Amino acid sequence: MSDATITRRISKELVSFEPVSPEDIYYDDAAGPEPERGALPSSPAMYGGGSGRAQEVFQLARISRVLTDVSVSRLSLMTARAWQALLRLECKAALEIVEKIEVSLNDLPSVERDARRWEIMALRAASLVLQDNCAAALALALSTIRYCGRESIVAIARTICRYAYWKLGDFERLHAVGQSNADVLPTRLHRVARMFDLSLMAAVEMNQLRFPAARLLAEDAISECRSVYGGDLSVASFAASIVGQVLYEQGMVDEAQTWLSQRLAQICKGGTIESAERAYTTLAKIAASRGQFDFAQLILTEAEALGQRRSWPRLVAACVAGRIDLLLEQDDRCGAEACLAQLAALEQAHGAAASPGGAGISGYRVLARARLRVACGATLDDVSALRQLHCEAVCRNELYLAVQVAVCLIDALLAVGEQKDAVSIFLRTLKLGATVGLHQTFVDSGPRVGELLAVLQRGDPAAQGEVRVLLPYIGSLLSRWRAARSVVAKRPMTGQPTVVLSSREHSILVLMSQGLSNKQIAVNLRIAPETVKSHAKKIFVKLAAKNRVEAVTRATQLGLI
Repeated sequence: MSDATITRRISKELVSFEPVSPEDIYYDDAAGPEPERGALPSSPAMYGGGSGRAQEVFQLARISRVLTDVSVSRLSLMTARAWQALLRLECKAALEIVEKIEVSLNDLPSVERDARRWEIMALRAASLVLQDNCAAALALALSTIRYCGRESIVAIARTICRYAYWKLGDFERLHAVGQSNADVLPTRLHRVARMFDLSLMAAVEMNQLRFPAARLLAEDAISECRSVYGGDLSVASFAASIVGQVLYEQGMVDEAQTWLSQRLAQICKGGTIESAERAYTTLAKIAASRGQFDFAQLILTEAEALGQRRSWPRLVAACVAGRIDLLLEQDDRCGAEACLAQLAALEQAHGAAASPGGAGISGYRVLARARLRVACGATLDDVSALRQLHCEAVCRNELYLAVQVAVCLIDALLAVGEQKDAVSIFLRTLKLGATVGLHQTFVDSGPRVGELLAVLQRGDPAAQGEVRVLLPYIGSLLSRWRAARSVVAKRPMTGQPTVVLSSREHSILVLMSQGLSNKQIAVNLRIAPETVKSHAKKIFVKLAAKNRVEAVTRATQLGLI
């Protein structure tokens, strides 16, 4: 009798089929030893010979085993697809696959069903992390570590826990989370977890102002990604953004711009919120430091659109805060006030979920409000809010954030006339910066901080002894600060550009750098939007660029705009 015939017959007679009890099964000694409890029989003889009923029961058991194997294989394939979707940041698609897996779990044996449930929990935790909801992800990951028996899944759960503890500012628990078992043969998931672990530890070192260690760990993560994915480095975009940020803060601005611009397409395609936030804001700062405010605005506009598409309110907040800085540089206080109101609305809607550890949207709003108030006339309330934010950053050992807040606090103290307190905080911050080689945070500071640098270089009577050791460092910062303040939008270039654009292409590129869309450019130049798209493609080819930001960056470097 064929399998199909038996399946149809069993389906028809399922209601009247009498279950076979253990007492009805006769095990012939010639058929071998009695199988272990729960094992499937290997021949009809175990059912009492070759009777028709025994044959049917045996084939039913065999078909059941085959169907179970098929179900396990199908769910394994679906699970692999869910992980791949997460690596492409397609959280919605991954969760849709997870829901289909959950519906099919009842077809599996209990042991296999439990194992799949824990992997599903790890998938959900990873999805929550990518959606910037660390608190919810942490609870799922901790349960997975406690109950799951598969080391590859536990490795992913440990990485999620470390990331969540980092964002929540709990460094003690971050370091207490155990590492993966080194004796286990590394699977692809193991290696992906290791890559993210390296990127995470690089971020921790960056936050604690240990730049050489941060860069070394980030480069190790990129190497690990190459060994797993070959040329596709979008999964390592978190590590790549850290390298660019380190280069920028150490004063290697051109190198940072080149590094980040070359990887921006990968960051946009498959990067996490951390990589996008660091890369886009750093590129915007570089453009603003050169007086290219339209270009900086374009970068932030693209980043904000990415944040909207990915449902990353923290990235949107970072862009709005960056836009406030640009508007204040251009003395547009009304525009800055409108952006601050937008930040307040974002905090009200998403603050609790998108401000882990007191940072995030809330931190952006406090800093932006303080900068705006300093420009309009700071108050003691602004100083108090900045002191609290600075204290929280120091308590969490996030020294990089603490330095950024300290520079803003110094500016606010100078605005309210508390120069002695400002000098005291500035000296402590300068000592820390000199130790680690921090430059650009001070160079990007406002006019009051720059003037205070000049005062310290001349010799402040209140701090003459402490300043003497810092004089070379202060002189270097002051020189860079003055150069940044005197720079014009168009950088002087030596030699002739190697790329030749037509007059129409040049006009379109200039309007691109001002943040105009294709439709707006078409209206401005009185041409069809399709014509703009055609010229844009030619511009991208000539400049070897993949998007607008890369095209404008390359054109700026070549002196074309």
